[in-house]
Parts: sequence; structure tokens; C-alpha cells
Amino acid sequence: MKRKGTAKRDEGLKRLQRLVKILQIIENRRPGRKELAEELRITERQLYRDINDLIAAELPIVYDRSKGVYCFEETFSLKKISIKTDELQSLLMARELFSKTGGGFKEGIEGVYRKILAAQNEPPTSFQLEPAIDFSKVEPQYQAINKAIDDSVRVELEHQGSDGKYTKREIDPYRLFYSNGFWYVLGWCHMRQDIRTFALDRIRKVKILEKHNLTKAGFNFDEYIAMCWRSYYLEDPEEVRIKFSPVAAKEIHRKEWHPTQKVKDMKDGSLELTIQVSGVDEIMRWVLSWGRNAQVLQPKALKDRIKKEIAEMAKEYRLKKGLG
Repeated sequence: MKRKGTAKRDEGLKRLQRLVKILQIIENRRPGRKELAEELRITERQLYRDINDLIAAELPIVYDRSKGVYCFEETFSLKKISIKTDELQSLLMARELFSKTGGGFKEGIEGVYRKILAAQNEPPTSFQLEPAIDFSKVEPQYQAINKAIDDSVRVELEHQGSDGKYTKREIDPYRLFYSNGFWYVLGWCHMRQDIRTFALDRIRKVKILEKHNLTKAGFNFDEYIAMCWRSYYLEDPEEVRIKFSPVAAKEIHRKEWHPTQKVKDMKDGSLELTIQVSGVDEIMRWVLSWGRNAQVLQPKALKDRIKKEIAEMAKEYRLKKGLG
């Protein structure tokens, strides 16, 4: 008998794991549409969407109407796939990423990785990403919300705010996404009458409602998330300008920090970083992490908040010094 947790994972196969399994099944035999959907425990509509995505990724899957089965084109086999070094390195990076997200994602990517490496040399590259939340702690929330998205229905969340109190929120979930070690759901919040982001580890209960999920017309997730500093979009984007010391300027030049960034080098070796971003809480913590090497020039509200935070920190250290 399967354990309850295992059965639950089987019922909610993660999309990556499911796509891999579809390829494996088609490689080993020619399944019918209904048979394949039942084995994956999804609807035929979901299977149709998955197959189309695999075809869009240039995998030559065809539907033999005379026999009513899925198969690969005659000249194609997964066993014949050759992979370049840079492609293998990309797979390795994906493997490291999904090992952090946990659950079925990790199992799925590990299966793909083992199969490809069976015929390949180990790539000359390694990746280390930041630690992530234990996926098992948010899996029930993930599974329920993922099902609601698939079924296009609304959910009720019991969500913990920054003040530690729980409130009930009805949301139309648009997208589950992973960012900086945490899982989030983004959707229309009926309490706030706006799009909001909720961390899954701050949700203690999810109830699926028998109400239709009305996705906002014209909503584009990629454009939306580009305006966030990390994960949260709280108000209309505004311009943030930060001056970095010559020491920090070298580090800022090493990577792109935000899609909207503009960098202006100064004669003394310092630089000004300008971005368009929503909400100041996350970027305030990032600025403070640079210590005296970063100074907010605008907006004034962010600059004032950082001044207040520094004053409170100084007060804390003075108190502890006096006690010690």
C-alpha cells in the first residue's frame, strides 16, 4: 500500500515530471489518448496541452489517427539524441535549480539527467545555487493551487501577513512561480481588488471554491514580474536611483540586477544604478546589504526609510553595548 504522501504526489505530477514521463511512455510503447491521460491522472484536455508544448519544443510526436495512438516519427528515438557540451551544462544548471525546489521537480530532472549522462561525458562545469525552502512544507498548498489553476477556479487562502496575523483571501490564481528560494502564487486578490503575490510558506490552508477563475484580460506574467525587484509587486513602479562606491561599482558591473537597469559610471569610479521597480521593502533590504557602499538618491521615501532603519540599528547596537 502506498503511503499517503506518495499517493498525493502521484495524483499531482509536476509538469516537468509529467512531460518527461509522456516522452518515456511514447518511447516504450504507442499509447492511446485516453490510456495516456488515465496513466498520468490528468484530463485529456491537459494531455492535449502537454503534447502541443512538446511538439512546440521540436519533439516529433505524431498522432496516428488510424490506430488512435501517439508515437514518434519513424526516424526519431530518445536513445539517438546527441547533446552538445553547452546543452549538457544547461541541463546541469537546471538539475541544480530543481534540486532546490524539491518534490517531483527534483525527481523528474534527475531522471532526465541520469538517462542523458548514460551516453555522455560529465560536463566540465558545476553550479551552486542558494538554499531553498523544504518543498514538503509547501507541497499541499502547491498541489491545491496548481489544481485550481488547471480547473480555472478560485481559491480561498488563510494567509499570514507581516504582522503575524492570518486573514482569509479569495484569489483567482494566475501562476505559481519559484524565486530566490521560495514558492509563490500570483493572482487577483478580491480583498485588495488588485493583483497580489503570496508566499506559499505563509499560507496555512487552501480551500478550492466553486467559482470561476477570471484571468485578467491581457495579463502578461513576464512583463509583470519584470517590474518586481524580487517577487512582490505592491504598487505602480517608480524610479529608484542608487549610488555605489568605487569598490561596490566593480561588483555591480559583474551582472544584470534588473531588466530595467541603467548604469552611469562616474569620474571618481563610483556609479549610479537606476531601475524601475514596484515596492521598496525588498530593494531596501538589498541596499542595506551593501552597507556604506550604497546610498539611495531617490525616491525620497525610500531614502528616509533607510535612514530610519540605520538609526534603529545604531540604537540597538548602543543598547547591547551598554548591556554588555
